[in-house]
Amino acid sequence: MNMGWILKKRNRGVTLVEVMVAALVVLVVVVGAMAYQGACALNARRADARATASRLGLLVLEGWKSAGANVTAFDPTDNQFDLSLPTGLNTTGVGLGGVGTELGRYVTRINGVNYYMTLIYSAGYVYPTPPGAPPPMLTVLTAWNRDDFMADELGDYAQSVRLSTYAID
Repeated sequence: MNMGWILKKRNRGVTLVEVMVAALVVLVVVVGAMAYQGACALNARRADARATASRLGLLVLEGWKSAGANVTAFDPTDNQFDLSLPTGLNTTGVGLGGVGTELGRYVTRINGVNYYMTLIYSAGYVYPTPPGAPPPMLTVLTAWNRDDFMADELGDYAQSVRLSTYAID
């Protein structure tokens, strides 16, 4: 074989197959990066919803403690925290299997996410029960939909945060 012919064949450039393979590699990298970016944005939104639910629960618990841990004087809807909760405390008195008494259910929307709060009051939930009356306890269960943030009711994949505090002098 002539060596000059081999050198001329190599210097022709890239073939169509090589261009298509390179384009496919670039496409896979771009699609993967976009999917990763979308997953990161969704996880950040989920983390923000969890943090907001925790802050909302803490806000209600601190409001209860600042009201002297008096269940009849405490109303989370009196807008002292500038929340868009419904007005009026809904005292249903529903027993929750020894855990306590449900004081009410509230819905609020913060940053486009609906949060569903249930307030549960107990005269004490300490085991073993110490001598004398146990301190009162308030539990706030805050739930939200994991993916459908603006749904009008809780779905099958709802997330929740449960926070409790005792009123100790």
